[in-house]
Amino acid sequence: RDSVASRGLGDVYKRQQYSITFNETNLTGMLKQQDFEFLGSALIDNKSIAIKHSHLSLGANKIDLDVVINDNLLSGDFMANISDLSLIDKDFKGIIDSEFKLKGTLDNPEFTGFANGSDLKFKGISLKNIDITGQGQLHSDFTLSVTGNSLKLNQQNFESIALNLTGQLSKHNFQLKVDGEDYVSEIKAIGQWDIDKRSWAGIVEDHYFKRSDIISHWALENTINITVGQDVKLSNSCWSNNDSKGSLCMNFQSQNNYKNYQGHLDLDELELASFKAFMPADLLIDGVLKGQANIDITEDNVNIDSDIKLIDGKLRYAENTDEEYISKITSAHVVAQYKNEKSLLTTEIQLDDGTSV
Repeated sequence: RDSVASRGLGDVYKRQQYSITFNETNLTGMLKQQDFEFLGSALIDNKSIAIKHSHLSLGANKIDLDVVINDNLLSGDFMANISDLSLIDKDFKGIIDSEFKLKGTLDNPEFTGFANGSDLKFKGISLKNIDITGQGQLHSDFTLSVTGNSLKLNQQNFESIALNLTGQLSKHNFQLKVDGEDYVSEIKAIGQWDIDKRSWAGIVEDHYFKRSDIISHWALENTINITVGQDVKLSNSCWSNNDSKGSLCMNFQSQNNYKNYQGHLDLDELELASFKAFMPADLLIDGVLKGQANIDITEDNVNIDSDIKLIDGKLRYAENTDEEYISKITSAHVVAQYKNEKSLLTTEIQLDDGTSV
């Protein structure tokens, strides 16, 4: 048996047999202008992997790992305390603590653990707290819970977010609830993961969106079928306003491994006030939208065809608290087309102060 041996690095065997061993290896130095240390032992061969008492530290960040995989059996412990996320990315701030344990088999691993984050920030996103807990077996029964509060995303504030997932990979239920400053949105769905096809399929059974500052309660009219794999497909989905006769319908799909995209949108007396939470804080547009839009995107071309009207509109813009501009939109009609690298945009916007665009 041909072999190459080096003390501290182990034996590397040719042909079908191989073995790599690290015995109480200790590496120290500087990385990213921070103290770096690695301490651990490992044995890796063609039948098993054993990483024991491994400790990695970079500045104030620490990770501990113990993993043993022998044939199909699995056991492991993972702990991390990351208090300087800027070492991952200069725009990343906050603290993350986590601990996970694994056991069972590779075919159906059993896990339990948690992850907590606090004062997380990344560019225009901030999150005060997030807690993730989970336990169970992936192909039997497991639960996963994610809760977060004080999320700020692109100048929009969300008081809390909660996600609960139960079941198995092959069939699971999940519920997502989002509480904003003046609205609540909740989704209930069933999902399935196909290991062979590496795809996920789900059905959204219920979705509602309710605002507290105005009378507006949107609900899903029909179940939504979603498939995500080599391509993504969203079946025709419609929401209606229980307090008015407004509705929104849409469908979307990709083709040829995400090379082509097609989508369609129908708006029927859609009240813009319902979407105040997603508009910039200093801009408010009221009114009712009516029209449709088609999108067809290929590798070589982008085709957009839309015709949308705004009825009974009102525009308010406040750059600061001292100056505010308010005007009624007496009429607004936008026709947009983009095809074969040629664009056409026609707008007719009339304000009651006599100005027009």
